[in-house]
Amino acid sequence: FVCEAVGTFILVGVIVGTALVVKNQSALTPLLIGGALGLAVMCVGPLTGAGLNPARSFGPALISGEFGGFGTFVFVYVLGPIVSALLAGTVVNYLYDGEASTA
Repeated sequence: FVCEAVGTFILVGVIVGTALVVKNQSALTPLLIGGALGLAVMCVGPLTGAGLNPARSFGPALISGEFGGFGTFVFVYVLGPIVSALLAGTVVNYLYDGEASTA
């Protein structure tokens, strides 16, 4: 749970902080997002497989049959990323005090 949550927090924090906050948008935004994803996958991948997204985790688990127990799957690969993504969005919104663009 913690590994998936931290990886998702980093990824969503970078996405929201660089792509949605107008004053942070630049030509480096795609590189920063890709770098955050790469970092999360390299650090969390060996431990949990680095789902970082409930939909991305569900497909391979469904096809391979490797749920590891439905409760465990939901707790680690669904609740971890959802909770940390909401937390990352809230933290960035707090840090930039509503400067995120909606379009």
